[in-house]
Amino acid sequence: MSNQDDLDWIDRIENPIMGKVKTRWPDWRCTQELTSNTRPVRKAEKLRGQKVEPLAYYGHHTPFTTDTDGNQWAIMTSNKVSAYRMNALGSLFITMIWFGLYLFALYHGEKDSLGMLYLSLVFFIPALYWIIQARRHGEDKWVVFDRRPGNVCFWDKEGKRSLTVPFEQVNCYWTPVFRRGLSHNFYFMPMVNLPNERHRWWQVYMGFPSDYTQAQYYWSVITAFMDNSKPLPMVAGLYHHLIWMERNGYTLDDITHGGKSATEEELYEIFEEVEAKTEVETNKARNLLKGTKHFSASALIDFYKHAPGYANEEVLTTISIFILHGISSLKHSSLMRDVDFMESLTMEVYCREMCKLIQFFGPLVNADMAAKGKTKEEEGEEGQFLVDLNALDDIYYEGQAVLSAFKRMMFQPEHFNADGIIELYQNTPHFIAHILETSILAQVELAVRDMVESGDMMFGFEERITREPYCKELNKLLQFFGRVNNANLDRSRVKNPSRYMDLDALDAIDYEGLDADIEALLSSYNRIVSDAEHFKADSIIELYQNTSNFIAIVLEREILSQVRWSVREIVESGRMIFGFEGKTTREAYCKELNKLLQFFGQIENAKMEREGYTDPNDYMDLHALDDLDMIPRP
Repeated sequence: MSNQDDLDWIDRIENPIMGKVKTRWPDWRCTQELTSNTRPVRKAEKLRGQKVEPLAYYGHHTPFTTDTDGNQWAIMTSNKVSAYRMNALGSLFITMIWFGLYLFALYHGEKDSLGMLYLSLVFFIPALYWIIQARRHGEDKWVVFDRRPGNVCFWDKEGKRSLTVPFEQVNCYWTPVFRRGLSHNFYFMPMVNLPNERHRWWQVYMGFPSDYTQAQYYWSVITAFMDNSKPLPMVAGLYHHLIWMERNGYTLDDITHGGKSATEEELYEIFEEVEAKTEVETNKARNLLKGTKHFSASALIDFYKHAPGYANEEVLTTISIFILHGISSLKHSSLMRDVDFMESLTMEVYCREMCKLIQFFGPLVNADMAAKGKTKEEEGEEGQFLVDLNALDDIYYEGQAVLSAFKRMMFQPEHFNADGIIELYQNTPHFIAHILETSILAQVELAVRDMVESGDMMFGFEERITREPYCKELNKLLQFFGRVNNANLDRSRVKNPSRYMDLDALDAIDYEGLDADIEALLSSYNRIVSDAEHFKADSIIELYQNTSNFIAIVLEREILSQVRWSVREIVESGRMIFGFEGKTTREAYCKELNKLLQFFGQIENAKMEREGYTDPNDYMDLHALDDLDMIPRP
């Protein structure tokens, strides 16, 4: 049998004798005017109980009473009627025992049984007194919180004993006690009293806070309710109750004097509606958490601040899980949350935004977990975890320093140093080294490809360093990090050969005197194209064909650039190369230029086709000069 069943049986015994407990609701006007004749509480510090401090954030809770219309909130307090009824019931029980013994003795002919009758009368007289008191009194002491003026009334059925004070002068206490199967241990006490009182220490029946954190929750809800500068606290129970009242047009009198109360069906319907609205808000949060270029911690924080109160718990859960998974990915594998983020954000931006989320939402999640009794890094009831507010400090701040050092040694010609980059990588903590490794591999692969395919160094290096030292340092990086990359792919059993780095990619390049050879070759080419009398396509083609493979790439780029420009000039404006006018005919010039277009155009178009280009504008037009009239004019 449950505690509630026990109470129902007691009521069935008490009510025929003492009548049902009468409820005398307070005068709702009692909060309008403050009590003027008051004095400070005496010896409040000697009262038992722990003073309750409200929480900055609250989430988990047990049910509480909601006799409120959103403006006034009435909370019943302990009074003498319960004591009257219990005393009367106890006295009647003892009276019945002694009277029963008297009848038993009288039935068996005992002559000295009058003493039992007298004892039954002794207990019956106080029982009669308690019964009369119980029938006269009822639930007639209330604490009324009024949100509009910000006042609290400690209301007594005797109007002259009511006390109204500002909310700021009311304290809350919690004590661990146990009565009739339920904990009644929540107290309100004003800091001032009537002149003839020592203190007004009123036990209230708002809910049953079994521990201090639950008491904090109740007091936090009351504190938020009384702050009329903010919306009503949208917490479960209170929010559903207010929706039900608004939907039915009920007032405070309807739910108190009128006895109106929501049915289970009505509350379930409201619950379903709120759940649907909450799901909409949660989906909005999930969309903001997707890996796009517009991923922003500030946008998420702003969304949470303006989200409806009923959705706060679910939205916070969604964000907290995202944060914990993000921290785990960075800590254990130095990766972003998922592929979308990797494609849209740099690691620097991602870590910065994650740090902002942790600093804002971390304290909220931890406060909610503390309210749920979770004090370790373990999973909560709603899938939340305690958040380490410093989880990314070592990654973000130390990682920034490491990446800055890498960028200096990789992208500044005067500091370009393969040994320094390798040493930096080897001396960096694992989780940061993985981030650094990703950046280095991407840069080395790009630099090697540019050097092999076009002879280009990294931007800004051309005028400040020669290719010989550049290629030597680049080859050191290729040998070290290429092996790191290929070993990682082997461990992952990757079968795609294109993902492996070619460690011999730079071997065909002769570093010794490379820049001098390139300069000499380009000088020979410039002599041919700058002298109209010696401008011969066959000479340029022969020079290209007799050049070593790597240097030919550099020459090819120069020739293609010159051919494109020359063809465009002759087609669009009829102009030849500067200095050729008067020294050669257009017919001869166009024939030589067309030879170059056919030879190098085919080379370029074949390359474009191999690389998968599909736009016709990317290809060279081999017939660009076909329609030109190359007959010399008189």
